[in-house]
Amino acid sequence: MPAPDPWFQQAIATGLQRMAAVALPATPQGEALSLACAVWIDALWQRRAWHQDPDAARISRAFADLAASARRWPGPVDLIDHLPAKLQPRALPAPPRHRTGQGHLTAMRDLIRAAERRLQPPAPEDNQP
Repeated sequence: MPAPDPWFQQAIATGLQRMAAVALPATPQGEALSLACAVWIDALWQRRAWHQDPDAARISRAFADLAASARRWPGPVDLIDHLPAKLQPRALPAPPRHRTGQGHLTAMRDLIRAAERRLQPPAPEDNQP
């Protein structure tokens, strides 16, 4: 497994330091906070593909939301639960239909209809004995 990117390590460390400032029950102190940070980084890094843009801002937002709602020291899964959804790029508009394309579609429909008429059996004549 590749090592976590420095921006990711910094985002998690900053978020956990801010969470520690809230002083929730079960907040790790001193060296335990550094160990907790390392555990969080390892646990979260392997869970998904992270990209600095837009994930650094999403992680920061998730920690802010978590700090506002947590009643106890959270675990890594709590951060995942608070991650905002990635913004989806806007879809491209449908390309305009050009008259040339419409003409080709009409010609293809005419060819299909002509082929269907040729494949149909002739109608029976009414004056057969």
